[in-house]
Amino acid sequence: MIKVLYLEIGIGYTTPQFVKHPFQRMTRKNENALYMTMNKKAYRIPNSIQERTIHLN
Repeated sequence: MIKVLYLEIGIGYTTPQFVKHPFQRMTRKNENALYMTMNKKAYRIPNSIQERTIHLN
């Protein structure tokens, strides 16, 4: 089984279509994926991936 980590560091909401949304979409589609975000602000995480999301601030 291949595991995938989508690591987002310091991506705000100015241009979420380039990193944030694609990472969240790929995490949702791959049940072996984990989404980790490192931001000062806690942006909304879709319900569909909250169990596989780690937020560090």
